[in-house]
Amino acid sequence: MGGEVAVLTMTESIYSLPSASRPWTLNELLAGWDIRYFSYARRALARGLQSLGIGNGDSVLLPSFICRDLLSAITATGATPVFYDVADNFAPSDSPEDWPRAKAVIAVNYFGFVQDLTPFISYANAAQALIIEDNAHGLFSRDENGTLLGLRGDLGLFSLRKTLALGNGAALVSRSEEKRDIGPQDPFEPVGGKTSLKTLFRSASGVIGPRGSLALLNAFRTFRSTPGPDPDDERVLPAPKFPDATLSEPLTLADEKSEHDRRRKLYLRCSELLSPAGFKPLFASLPEKTVPYAFPFRCNKERIGAADRILASEGLCTLPWPDLPDATVAVAPPHYKNVRLVHFSW
Repeated sequence: MGGEVAVLTMTESIYSLPSASRPWTLNELLAGWDIRYFSYARRALARGLQSLGIGNGDSVLLPSFICRDLLSAITATGATPVFYDVADNFAPSDSPEDWPRAKAVIAVNYFGFVQDLTPFISYANAAQALIIEDNAHGLFSRDENGTLLGLRGDLGLFSLRKTLALGNGAALVSRSEEKRDIGPQDPFEPVGGKTSLKTLFRSASGVIGPRGSLALLNAFRTFRSTPGPDPDDERVLPAPKFPDATLSEPLTLADEKSEHDRRRKLYLRCSELLSPAGFKPLFASLPEKTVPYAFPFRCNKERIGAADRILASEGLCTLPWPDLPDATVAVAPPHYKNVRLVHFSW
């Protein structure tokens, strides 16, 4: 995968969340783009749609293979979600000529792996639509030309909390030269507010080690995923309303290089553990500039226990992805329903 050796000597370093070599800001990473911070990517998307003039009577096109909570951003503007289908390689399964007409189309870089924008550009040209690149999973991932994912459309979305050690945090970005009004920066939540469970689990790592705190967090994630999706997920934007104050100052959190190395080693470690038992990654290769959000693989219900037992010695576990929208769950093809993730962020 990507020319790297898959067999690794295990060290705690790939389980520990590294600190940045120096304080840095997202503005450095995303030079030339206007940035607004939000608590969640759903709130960022709602602002982005509003900035594009999307509201009542408009449609927003997105993949039917998506987390249902993303729809809350669309319904918050009064717009209607419409869907295109996704093949088992995560590319659109139909020609863009057959997609429903919409004012904006969302392209998703699943799990931090690059999405080919060619069909989206074709659709946007034909439908006079704008492209929103959902890069919630791939803060540090780049395409083969070295361009950061999330910077290839008219607007870009980042869920910073999925990569960095933040209680919450997301960003909406717009190309500065476009001079698009994406509104003012919302105020930041004061430091010392409500502590997230993720933060508490991370703080325990000094006592029980990073693998121990990871095991606790994954146990919580497993417990939380059992009751099923919240019926309000598609309609209600999440709290808190405003972003963490950490984002208003230079970050002392993991930087691009450290997370590039750590996540790729974890990905390869998961492949080393699971592949001999027949659990193969969803992607045939790990491109050099990809910084994976997780290790995604296919697993039927009967074999979930076997996968989790293999991973348990590392403090890792699997979770399903996604909670599909109500409009698509009943008609979803089998390849929508057997994806499991080994998370790399805690």
